[in-house]
Amino acid sequence: PVMPASLIVEGCAQTAGILVGHAEDFREKVILAKIGKFEISRDALPGHTLRYTATIRQMDKVGASTVGTIELIEHTELPTALDLGYL
Repeated sequence: PVMPASLIVEGCAQTAGILVGHAEDFREKVILAKIGKFEISRDALPGHTLRYTATIRQMDKVGASTVGTIELIEHTELPTALDLGYL
């Protein structure tokens, strides 16, 4: 069994969304608007740990752009870029 890529994307989006929400004191509802870059070079298998990091690259009234990494513990980091919007 492997962790599906869709759930890895979800974890990344939640991490970035919490960061963006926190930066605005959770005044806005944050949603994933676009996946700019997402690479998965290895499967996440049982026993592996995924560590998500996110950094706000740009933020304005309509949303934010973030970049980050997904670290597959004892393996390589997987780069990401997400755009988030407000509802």
